[in-house]
Amino acid sequence: MKKLLILPLFLSGCEEISNRAPDVFDGTDGVMRVVYVVLLLFLVAGGVSIRAQGGWLKTFRNIVAIVLAFLVLIVGYTYKDQLGGVYSRVKAEIIPGSPQNIGGGEVILRRNDFSGQFETTALVNGVRTEFLVDTGASSVVLPYEMGKEIGFTDADLNFSLPVSTANGTTFVAPIRLNAVKIGDIVVNDVRAAVSQRGELTTGLLGMTFLNQLDGFSVSGDVMTLKQ
Repeated sequence: MKKLLILPLFLSGCEEISNRAPDVFDGTDGVMRVVYVVLLLFLVAGGVSIRAQGGWLKTFRNIVAIVLAFLVLIVGYTYKDQLGGVYSRVKAEIIPGSPQNIGGGEVILRRNDFSGQFETTALVNGVRTEFLVDTGASSVVLPYEMGKEIGFTDADLNFSLPVSTANGTTFVAPIRLNAVKIGDIVVNDVRAAVSQRGELTTGLLGMTFLNQLDGFSVSGDVMTLKQ
């Protein structure tokens, strides 16, 4: 049972790292750097184990294990692009909202089994945030707190733009985002808005982002974004 928990725990740890340092998992090379460090730690631990344990047979087995680990590391780095794709797929399946890069400028989002909606994580001006993909929203909309987190001050926010919602008409503050990055897709200079305090808890990925893509489509529980 403990072995079955290793993968989700490892991915959860990776998720926490990416929250604190988003660039760590930026692309395949970032993933392979983490894998390299983890394997290196195991190798160092194995070397310490060899010195701490006596007996020629046990020492020989440990040396063989370390050599095999080095070979795995070398082969893994040789096929880093393929392994990066596997990591992206596993992460997308286990952690809701994780985009999956499939190459050719395409990114896959998987429907959240609990909410029934498409959700994704993105870097907005370099800051990690959560989005609900909303094709009915004419613009990208950020919660007030997220707007402050990415650097907009109260002086920057003029809540003068009226928008219609399910609860009636409200006002948002129009802004421009330098870049919105989802997986390998990056869209620059995105027209967006910030909601008033307390009116929104999750960002809405609306048409001012989606319209700048080459296209997007939905098939069952999979949404494909293409740039």
